Amino acid sequence: MFELVPQMPHHLPQQICQALHALQQIDTAGADWQMFNASQTQMRRAMLSLYGSKKCLVPPRAPLDLTGPMGRTIHAIFLVQTLEQIYLIYRGRYFYPIVIQIFTWPALMGMAAMLDQQRKKAMALMNECRLTPLVQYQWVRAASSHRLVPGDVVVLQSGRASCDMVLLRGACLVTEAVLSGEAEQLRKCVYVSAPGQDYNPEKNRSCTIYAGTMVHQVWNPENSTEEVLVMVCRTGLNSAMGSTIRELLVPAKVTKRDPVVADIARLYLFALVLQCFIFIPYIIKAPRHGQDAKQVLWQLLDLVIYAAPPGLPLLLMLIGAVARSILLKDGLMLLFPEIIKRGAAVDVVCFDKTGTLTDSLANLHGVLPVHEAAFDSLQQSGLRWGNRLKQMFAACHSLNMVSRSAVAGADVERSLFKAVEASFLDRQTVVLPRRPNARSASSTATLSIVKVLEFSSETLRSGAVVLSEDAPHGSALLFLRGAPAVIKTLVDPATVPANFDQVVDDYSSRSFRLLAGAVGIIRGVHKLDIACMTQQQVESCATHMQLLGLVVLTNSVRTDSRQTISQIQDG
Repeated sequence: MFELVPQMPHHLPQQICQALHALQQIDTAGADWQMFNASQTQMRRAMLSLYGSKKCLVPPRAPLDLTGPMGRTIHAIFLVQTLEQIYLIYRGRYFYPIVIQIFTWPALMGMAAMLDQQRKKAMALMNECRLTPLVQYQWVRAASSHRLVPGDVVVLQSGRASCDMVLLRGACLVTEAVLSGEAEQLRKCVYVSAPGQDYNPEKNRSCTIYAGTMVHQVWNPENSTEEVLVMVCRTGLNSAMGSTIRELLVPAKVTKRDPVVADIARLYLFALVLQCFIFIPYIIKAPRHGQDAKQVLWQLLDLVIYAAPPGLPLLLMLIGAVARSILLKDGLMLLFPEIIKRGAAVDVVCFDKTGTLTDSLANLHGVLPVHEAAFDSLQQSGLRWGNRLKQMFAACHSLNMVSRSAVAGADVERSLFKAVEASFLDRQTVVLPRRPNARSASSTATLSIVKVLEFSSETLRSGAVVLSEDAPHGSALLFLRGAPAVIKTLVDPATVPANFDQVVDDYSSRSFRLLAGAVGIIRGVHKLDIACMTQQQVESCATHMQLLGLVVLTNSVRTDSRQTISQIQDG
């Protein structure tokens, strides 16, 4: 009995954990690199036989499937056309069938060539080849990206990712615009295994670099001289981008009836009924004019030909070719011609996505600080924010230091970072001005970022564990930032204003975006291995979580969207 080859080998989660443990032993105990990922050297030949080369070819088309997906639309009509042409030739009417064939076959071949060319362009996105530094036999050697298989460990470099990979060491900044449409830079961090949960590329998104995404910067926060290492988990058409392209080229079978065939069938039926009403008087008068049954039958068959013209499939192909050429001029590549009909029936298209009608970049509108369980007035100047709020904006982010004067990352985070006048001393240390208080008379605060908790669509929050001079002795600060409804459930209810929900609803109804911030204390931090703890474990160690305030963001309307909004409002 044959089984499908899994997109990711079943043993890979265990192999990832073994590689992480080996790296820890190498960094802390001086273990030999020869034992790193040693199991892959034994299994690589088997992986090559199962997963083969990453280079993908366009699936061949069957001879009768010259037009690919268009076959589902017009093959039934071509069958009717062929029967009609046989009848016309039998009756001695040669001119019409010959003219149709002369135009039909070149049109078919031209459409097939155009669709295959577009499929090849789509597949070319997967077939980009580059030399990749492969870690093997304790050495780093150059290998073709087409020869990578799940389990290989490579040195991550800037550029387009050729396969799905999980971070073993270091961090990086990527954009996933090809997959999600978002141009915002995301920070990827090292995978941390959770008890009872195996690695899954779809669930552990904060540590997975997907094929097709652009890697902008790579760095090792622990040691700037060490490389950033990743392990390949999915390749080729099994990767995130490969699955999308595979669905485009070889879609799942659709049981829903094609609308074009249904419309043509209704047209044929209407024309046939109309011709029958016209034919009824002929049947009545036929005996008077000496017409026998055979002649009446021939007339009936001619009636069918008039109701279903043999040139209709050719006309459909010409209309489709014109529609595709118009779409191609607008930069739209059409792989499924039957979509033209479905698209023609659409009156309004609504996109619930940031950057469609508004600017993709959010602007800081202000901050609503919380003081003694009550909201202060909206404050737009960072000079009026409290010390803890400033520390949260300076440390709780996914920014990356490019140089002392340049910071890369999300624009909102950079705006907040700049608003509190913070700056990096190194990749893990931030300094910012502060108000002197009873704990410290210093006018500057130095924050050491111990661990960054990346944003997750499941938890709807991000965070950072920070060492600060004004924190209690032997303790660290845990800053959390995320959806207001989520942060509210994590903090002490005594620190939440009574009108919290009302304020959130008011700003949301006016199209503002809100982020809530909170801070807690982790005691005995020197006894904890924070770097190896999951977000859930870190949050469980925090006490005295209190709400700091709300960040109010706005997305201004694009100048070219005003007409569209007016049309939608007018109905």
